[in-house]
Order: sequence, then structure tokens, then C-alpha cells
Amino acid sequence: MTTGLQLGVDKDVLIVPADVVQHGEKGLYVFVVDDQNRAQVRQVKVAHQNTNTAVVSDGLKEGDRVVTSGQFLLQPGSIVSIDTGSGS
Repeated sequence: MTTGLQLGVDKDVLIVPADVVQHGEKGLYVFVVDDQNRAQVRQVKVAHQNTNTAVVSDGLKEGDRVVTSGQFLLQPGSIVSIDTGSGS
């Protein structure tokens, strides 16, 4: 039997993989993909994170497409290839 202790509840936050959060001159950011499949920098605030996930409290909204791999190769405006995971 696994037990746990709930210390609080985060409301109106999004959870992303921790490694998508980048550190820049202006603070934390992620790359999001716009409607034209171009990478854009989005400043974010992270409430807390662990080795696997980051709780983003500001800067993202539900439905934003976040780059989860290859972000080190991107620049703002880069065209992004979307992997749908369909295998084809």
C-alpha cells in the first residue's frame, strides 16, 4: 500500500516535462509552436519542479503546443516539424 501526503493544491497551472523549461537572460522560457508551425519564445513562471515535471503558473495556456525535443537547435521563427507519434 502506497501512502502520500498532500501539502497543497495548485489551481490554474499546467504541467510540462521539466526539460522543456529553458534558462535565458530574461528568465525562464519555453518554445511554443504557432499556427504556422514556427517556434516562438514564451516567458514562463514555474511554481515548482522536480526532475521530471515543471508546474507552470504563468505564461502558458491550455492548448499551447510546447516543443518537447530539439529545443536546443531552435531559434525564434524556426519552422518546427510536428511528430504526431502515429509512426507513419
